[in-house]
Amino acid sequence: MKRLINPPIQNLLWLGGIACLGLAVWSVWQLRQAEEQQFATAGVSVDIPNASELSIPGVRQYRRLVEAPLFWETRARPKIAPPPPKVATAVKVPEVIEVELMPPMGRLVGIVDLGAKKYALVRNESENKTLYKGDVWEGWTIQAINSERVVISAGKQRTEIALIGDFEAPAANKQMLASRQRQDQRKRNRQQQIRQAQQKQQAKQARNYDRAGGQQGAQAKQNGAVSRVNPAQQQARAAQSAQQAEPAPVLSIKEALEARQRLMASRWGKEQKK
Repeated sequence: MKRLINPPIQNLLWLGGIACLGLAVWSVWQLRQAEEQQFATAGVSVDIPNASELSIPGVRQYRRLVEAPLFWETRARPKIAPPPPKVATAVKVPEVIEVELMPPMGRLVGIVDLGAKKYALVRNESENKTLYKGDVWEGWTIQAINSERVVISAGKQRTEIALIGDFEAPAANKQMLASRQRQDQRKRNRQQQIRQAQQKQQAKQARNYDRAGGQQGAQAKQNGAVSRVNPAQQQARAAQSAQQAEPAPVLSIKEALEARQRLMASRWGKEQKK
């Protein structure tokens, strides 16, 4: 340690401290020089006000202060003019036009009298209702319930509904109406088919009759025999030949089922007898 701290090293330390101190002093001096240059170069802007704005107005302009000084006891409050009276404008009330309501849709099917209480039974297309006095039914208020009628009102309108009084006939069930229409259409189609079959049978019978007559004429010519034929016998023969030629009539489903049942019943009876 003694070797390290010797006179040459102490001199170096002193020189380093003096150099640092000189550097600090030089820095402070430079900063002050920069501030002085800045203030010297910056211009000073001074706005001089207008002299007319600084002049005090004359005493005559303060007439109210001259007539009634501010701190005098005799100074009176300025009179304020009363506001003009408000004129009430007549407001027109619009007239309320009452629209006549249609009677409620439905019918009165019953009235139940329990002594202290009475209520009416009403039925419409979709539901059944029980109405007491004071209830509302499609915009109509129930006013009274008697043994034969119900009194209802809507505003100035007033009407009575008698027991079992229909305002409108209930609409038919859509499914029932559609099934009925289908049945009618099937019936008409079946009748048309029967008529067509009858017409075909009649035409066939006529053709068979003409054919049978032609065959008989040809045979008479071939045999050379001229004989008088009874018209009744001729018609019977033509009918017999037509029946033999025409096919079995077309049966409906119901007739076929009934014939099958009769056949089965006859067979069942024969088996029991055996």
